[in-house]
Amino acid sequence: VAAESFFDQAWYLAANPDVAAAGASPLVQYLLSGGREGRVPHPLFHAAWYGARHAAEIAATSVTPLEHYMRRGAARGDAPHPAFDVAHYLAQGPALASGEHPAAHYLREGAAAGLSPHPLFDPAWYARQAGKAEAARGLLHYLAEGWRRGLSPHPLFDPAWYLSSYPEVAAAGVEPLTHFLIEGAAQGLSPGPWFDLPAYAAQRGEKLPAGENPLVDYLRGGAWAVAEPKPGYPTAAYLAAEPELVRQGLTPLEHWARKQPPR
Repeated sequence: VAAESFFDQAWYLAANPDVAAAGASPLVQYLLSGGREGRVPHPLFHAAWYGARHAAEIAATSVTPLEHYMRRGAARGDAPHPAFDVAHYLAQGPALASGEHPAAHYLREGAAAGLSPHPLFDPAWYARQAGKAEAARGLLHYLAEGWRRGLSPHPLFDPAWYLSSYPEVAAAGVEPLTHFLIEGAAQGLSPGPWFDLPAYAAQRGEKLPAGENPLVDYLRGGAWAVAEPKPGYPTAAYLAAEPELVRQGLTPLEHWARKQPPR
């Protein structure tokens, strides 16, 4: 099965040892029962998240979440995973093949080319920690194994800090960035030591777009609308000391975090 189909046979067998022990075809097992049991077919396909977003359509057709994505969701621009932002990816101008959806392009060549799949995944930052070969797999490497090594996907998101600060997340054994995107930010959890999410959200108030992740909002321009995104880090004073930030498009906290050595 091609990688673009979002069914990774080797990964599926490793994640589901009972399927491997049964000796049946992994894809057949997924289509007949695994998909409805909530099993995940690929690191870049979040079955529960995607299924919840398209629950009515999936229930009406009785297909698995992956089948729905391949038949309908991908063609209309739906994201397969909360850490893959379709609009963000397309804004980088990837040369999609005819009929190719953005996430498939990312797997085929976008990751190796250093394209970013989400505002909270910085390929250059990740490469500093993971090494060239691993970084060429980009988000796929992070989701499959990088987070377990404490590798950071973005200067302002620290997986090790997140898990140690919120032991209930660590106890659940879930990948921290995905948790933050799906529910952590909504619960007021901060992504790392440099960004105080509750303080930032309070300052933005009603100007924070409904449903927007506060850290993503900060990176997309909210940084210039608040006095202190983190108590003790005044934006105006930092810009006065580092005036080149505006030209570089870097936010003050991001610039500060990049100056710190990777964990």
